[in-house]
This record gives sequence, C-alpha cells and structure tokens, in this order.
Amino acid sequence: MTMSQDQSTHSLAGLRVAFLGGGNMAGAMIKGLLQAKTGSPQTSASQPHGPTIYVAEPNPEARERLHSMVAKEARDQLQVFKGLDTLADEVSASNESIDWLVLAVKPQQAQASLTAVSQKAAALIAQSRLLSIAAGLPIGLLAQWSGHRRIVRAMPNTPAMIGEGACGAFADPSIEMQERQQADAILSGTGELIWLTDESLIDAVTALSGSGPAYVFRMIEILRDAGTKLGLQKEESYRLAVQTFRGAIALLEQSPEGPEALRERVTSKGGTTQAALESMEALGLAKVLQESVKAAHARAKALATEAGKKT
Repeated sequence: MTMSQDQSTHSLAGLRVAFLGGGNMAGAMIKGLLQAKTGSPQTSASQPHGPTIYVAEPNPEARERLHSMVAKEARDQLQVFKGLDTLADEVSASNESIDWLVLAVKPQQAQASLTAVSQKAAALIAQSRLLSIAAGLPIGLLAQWSGHRRIVRAMPNTPAMIGEGACGAFADPSIEMQERQQADAILSGTGELIWLTDESLIDAVTALSGSGPAYVFRMIEILRDAGTKLGLQKEESYRLAVQTFRGAIALLEQSPEGPEALRERVTSKGGTTQAALESMEALGLAKVLQESVKAAHARAKALATEAGKKT
C-alpha cells in the first residue's frame, strides 16, 4: 500500500536526496518527487518545501533530459552535476548531510559508484540511507560496499517514466518506520508500489514486472505481424494490437471479476476466440511465459553471484 499525496508531501518535505546516475529510471523517480509536492513539476510558495535533489550523471544527454523536464519554478530543487566529485563539493559547501542516496546505476557499476562515495565523499553520506534500484544486488553486498545496512532495495519498471510503473521494495530491518515512509514517498511517484516481507522476493518482482514490459512489447510485435500477414496494413495492425491491450487492461481494472472470468465471458463455444485459445494451449503458451519468467528470475539471482565474486 502506498501513501496518499498529502502523506507523501509531508514525508518529502525538506529531504535532501542524491542520485548516483541520472538515466531514465532516475529521471522517472525525480519527476515523481517534484510532482509529489503540487501535482505538477512546479512549486508554490504556499505549500510545504519539497525535497532538494542532487544528481551525479556523466552523460551530457542524460543531464540535458533532466534539466528539460523541470519547470522553471522548480529548478532550485534540482541540481545536476557531471560527477560525484562536483556533487560532493556542492553538498559539503552547504554543510548539510544527504538523507537518501539513490543508487540508480547498472549493477556492474554499483560497486565502483559506492566505493567512490565512501572514499571521496564519506561525509556526504555519513547519515544517509541507501535506496538501490540496481537489479540483482542483495542488501548484504550493498552493505559491504556502502559500510552500513540502512538500505532499501527496490525494483521499478520502465512505465515509471509516465507514472504507470510497478515497483516492489524491501526495507532492511534497520530502517525505521519514518525512513520507510520517506522511501515510500520517493518511490510512489512512479506508480504502483508493493512492500515485500522477504528480500528474496525482489528477484521475483524483477522477473515478473521489472522485465515484464518487454514481454508485453514483444507480444504486441507478434500480434502486429500476425495481423499484417492476414492482409492488414502494418500501421493498422499495430494500432489495433495496442488498443486491444489498452482496452483489455482498462476493462479488467473496472470489472469486479478477475481475468479468468473475463476470458471465459469473451470465449463463445465453437467461436473464433475458443479456436485461438485452444491453439495457444496446444502450442504451450502458458509454459513459454512461465519458463520465460523463471529464466529472468534465474538471471537476477546470477547477477548477485557475479557481483559477489568481483568483490
């Protein structure tokens, strides 16, 4: 369960959040942080002061994207730097510690990023909590690299970029309730957030919803191509496939019935849908999808093993 916008705004008020990495997922989280204050990426003097956000991002294109998404009125909340050294100098000059450090780099870059922080900017994170969205890296390993266990591990997905993401998160027991509420506020702007009771379930979230958008995109590709082979223009087939997914999800969300009941409702005995579904079952669609999720799950676990061996 996520918090209401009022609760989220209160939890974010005055927070200082530093991002290591400013790519698409970090951008989605930052946009959510800025929108949590007013419902838009703008600020108002009559409302509580929102978070101050720092970003270390070496890629100039990514830095430009971050700057361009921020309204003029909110630019004092977001500071984007080329690297960690510059960010550390800026934060040190302000004489205030960072509340949350967000690890938003690829798993292969995580150790180097956290090592750099501990060596070059230890004061920057002396009192900070770590929020990691790096796939496959367990809290034990992150603690080894960061020097503490005040860690929340999360796995969002790419629809977070439009506020329609799905995210699973787990907080180490050392994280206090107020800190968890802050992490909730940082993450909830990206979409649906589910808190997990077992860290190992993060790998299941990675396999299901973390990688899940790619499964949907691939199915739309396949349906588009199938329609084209039956004589539809490619653009026509694509539009029909996308709207079919959009409409089916909207219907499912508004219906009190589950997917099984809705599937049965649209499947007339001896009709076209029954023929299609029987063909899917015969070809093993359920097994294909289940094995695909299992493969992603196995890879998520392997990432942790590989990262541990390099330590």
